Amino acid sequence: AFSQYSLSRDYLFSNETPSPIKFAIHRIVDRNRSCLSQTTKPSELSAKELPCVAYTTVQDGSVEFIVIGTSHLPCNSATEVSSLIKQERPDGVVVELDPERVILLTNQTAGILRSNSNDSDEATTPAEIDSKKKFYQGEDLLAAIDTSRDMNIPLFIGDEYTKETLSRFGETALQGRTYSPKNLFRFIFQSDTSSDKSIQFLETFSSDSKKSRSLLLSLPSLLYLPGAIYTFPFHNVPAILDTFAVSVLSFVAVCKVFNVLIEDRNEILASKAMKAARVISSLKNDEIVRKRWTFSTVNNDDIEENWKQDDGNKSDKRNVSNTLKGTPLFTLKTPLRPGETRRLNLFEPRWLKMIDMVYYNKSSLDSSSAADISSPLFGCVTCPNKFYSATSIGGNEGRYADVIFSPQGTLAAIVDLKEDSRPSGARKVVVTIEGRDAFEVKKDDVSVATDGYMVASKLSPVAGDPMRPTDSFLPVTSSKCEKEVIKIVVVVGLLHAKGVIERLARV
Repeated sequence: AFSQYSLSRDYLFSNETPSPIKFAIHRIVDRNRSCLSQTTKPSELSAKELPCVAYTTVQDGSVEFIVIGTSHLPCNSATEVSSLIKQERPDGVVVELDPERVILLTNQTAGILRSNSNDSDEATTPAEIDSKKKFYQGEDLLAAIDTSRDMNIPLFIGDEYTKETLSRFGETALQGRTYSPKNLFRFIFQSDTSSDKSIQFLETFSSDSKKSRSLLLSLPSLLYLPGAIYTFPFHNVPAILDTFAVSVLSFVAVCKVFNVLIEDRNEILASKAMKAARVISSLKNDEIVRKRWTFSTVNNDDIEENWKQDDGNKSDKRNVSNTLKGTPLFTLKTPLRPGETRRLNLFEPRWLKMIDMVYYNKSSLDSSSAADISSPLFGCVTCPNKFYSATSIGGNEGRYADVIFSPQGTLAAIVDLKEDSRPSGARKVVVTIEGRDAFEVKKDDVSVATDGYMVASKLSPVAGDPMRPTDSFLPVTSSKCEKEVIKIVVVVGLLHAKGVIERLARV
């Protein structure tokens, strides 16, 4: 009743509302508010003490995880997320998004900025831009991205791809655990006692009734239930059996959805948060390098047109000037070992321009030139974290890049290159590379080309194989930051917050 009142208070207290109804509503509201009188008002709380925030510290005290549960519908979640990040100033922020959804979500804001940039009649003020952003879902996640970017805080992807979640429904079809009601019952009835502070769902909804909109959508079905029970033919045994069977199947389906869509993803979100803490620890110990920049995603029309009108002469296919000073760096998920052969499918404009700069300006790719550390080949470095979001650059679509990579890498020699096209007709190249000499690059020697890829002005040879997998970075504590607590903020939906904080509390 309190939530419904809050959602419709503009009507209930209008002049058209009869006085007896106003009086009755006031009595109901006052009675409900008295139950909350012992609770501090959200406006008087620090962001960390909001009822939608939980936090815990790992056993050795080296990392503090702060989880904020949000609603992706328009409400106060965006303001709460922004306030939490500004007040706590964490070392890293993890968002419940995959790379594809980050681009789709941030493209909404970037589209507003691009339309404003292209509008020559009247400029849009920041307040008007914010008002337009509120029409979109996911404002809470946008607030986390924008605030972190403004404060120069590393951003981390926290979720898996949507297609991976959907495929798991089929892959786990024969696994009995995915149909168990245990996790659902534990979520509803069991309180979280493992963390330093847990999520308070009732206080969260009462402090901001808009967060309960998704729950209120189920009210029509709940109101229909009494009528269905009243008219049900209890004397009809076949009807009772059919209804019982349908009810059981429906409940099993609900358990399946909860286990796969919520519980399994809770495990993923928690593991990504722990990985973020390890990456930040390595970053603080100068084991890895962070670089952030913006670049345009618009193709070079002249180069694209030349490719479409290819006359078969490879040497003339690219009109690329040899102006690159340094060695381009290509980012990989897994290390390229010396002597290893790998095939790359390149279609992003920046990588196409990079490969053109390397390949079509080189007369030969023999082993002697590949072994030379100063030859204009490209280097491959491993990235424990890559975060790309959409932005507007000069009225055109662009990307904001926040990349953390290992300074150790391997030079890649181009063994073969084949021109191809994507189903849309856009250009694609298939490049076969071979790992050659290992190298190390210093942070100050890395810059960014105007086309959007990193360039190393100087590479230092490294003997042996200094590479290591991305999931085996230094532990959270080390000599340089053993007394410094790493703080990670995790922004997830309310349904995930409880499960994520429980898992992090067990670290």
